[in-house]
Amino acid sequence: IRGMEGWTAIDEAENILPAVLWRGIARAAGAHIYTETDVATYAGAGVVGEHAPRAGAQTITLPADLAGASVEAPFGQRFSFDGRRIRFQARAGETVLFVVRKPKRVR
Repeated sequence: IRGMEGWTAIDEAENILPAVLWRGIARAAGAHIYTETDVATYAGAGVVGEHAPRAGAQTITLPADLAGASVEAPFGQRFSFDGRRIRFQARAGETVLFVVRKPKRVR
């Protein structure tokens, strides 16, 4: 890692970087981290989701601008939502998607 004038260079020799390293790079760049687990995560166009290679508890944290959003599970997944975190149980090999609608702002 080399600090340049106004940016940072990261040189790597591996073909595939571990997810924990990608999260560290993203965090250092100020990007939002949706999950702390090593699962494929999808986010965009009003949808967030994960593909879980193993069964177990999962948590997706929404960015600050989506705090208080409404969340739906269009395929019937059971979940809890505290206004920022979506928590659910995934089965091994399951892809779980949620529809996220931005909160309405009161003027």
